[in-house]
Amino acid sequence: MRLYRLDILAAALFLSACACPAASRGEAEREDRAANRSPAPIDHRAINELAEDVEFEIGETLSLDPLSFRGASAGTRAASELNPACIGFITEQPNYRMRSTAAGGKLRIFVNAGEQDATLVVKRPDGSFLCNDDAEGRHPMVEFPLAEGLHEIWIGAYDKREEISFTLGVSRRQSARPSDLLSPYGQMPTLFQERIGTVAEKVDPNFASLRLRPSFEPRVRMLHGTSGSAPGDSLDAATLRDGCAGHISIAPDHLLIVEKDIPRLTIATESEGDTTLVIRRPGGTYLCDDDSGPGDGARVVAPFRAGTYRIWVGSYRPLENHPYQIAFSEAPRFGRERLSVEPQRKARRAR
Repeated sequence: MRLYRLDILAAALFLSACACPAASRGEAEREDRAANRSPAPIDHRAINELAEDVEFEIGETLSLDPLSFRGASAGTRAASELNPACIGFITEQPNYRMRSTAAGGKLRIFVNAGEQDATLVVKRPDGSFLCNDDAEGRHPMVEFPLAEGLHEIWIGAYDKREEISFTLGVSRRQSARPSDLLSPYGQMPTLFQERIGTVAEKVDPNFASLRLRPSFEPRVRMLHGTSGSAPGDSLDAATLRDGCAGHISIAPDHLLIVEKDIPRLTIATESEGDTTLVIRRPGGTYLCDDDSGPGDGARVVAPFRAGTYRIWVGSYRPLENHPYQIAFSEAPRFGRERLSVEPQRKARRAR
């Protein structure tokens, strides 16, 4: 469990460092009461990983309003198991545990998942559940009287096993809403969506596509293409999420159709130029790399669930184009050295 909390220690450090006269008992009691009324500020965090069992604390007021946390989630448990009124699919453990040291007033909890359809479940200290879907567009939100104690928060997806990126918001303001939050990392920018059409999955790739399933043969599969983009058809991959680099075309270069979950797949590029790699998962989040492959090539190693992935091979510099080969393999150390196609195994001779 990861705990995010900032304790106020400045006053204590000051008193211990200076030769100050001792405060009277009445003054000390007044200071203690004032300290109890001032909650420890909560740091504004960007959690760019799977958010599960993250704990934070709030008091009577919020140092930042709204507090916001960024994360990702993918669940298989029906939220209706917790309460029949809840919909969507959640993880077994809550994504967040919020501990309140104060009671009274209203609190809003809401989620911005970009274009993805998120759901929200909150378990209150008394064991009751609050659930919502689509309070503002596709964004869920709940509002309730704040009680002292532990609140458990699940961010779910409308569809089972869908991996979503989200920003969670917590606010004391009754005017707060999901659109106040920044869109999560990994979401396709609005401009990009408009240029490729509202149904991005229907975009035809620039080059060949590939279908894979576990233990595929031959053990290394190769595709070829030309990196980068053309004038008027270019996007800076850094706008997709932190860690993405290079310049890519609007349409993907390849489609990868994974027919059955592959526990570990390496995708690597090789070219005489400096290439980057951008992969959009079925749920809308991104895998990106620059320079982890051979030479100036890119390399991504990750589990690939069944679904359709869009792949771009970018050029690090704008309006540069380089012929490349992109390889796919389940071999553990594949892609660290120069790419090579493993020869197919010879068939056994009939005796």
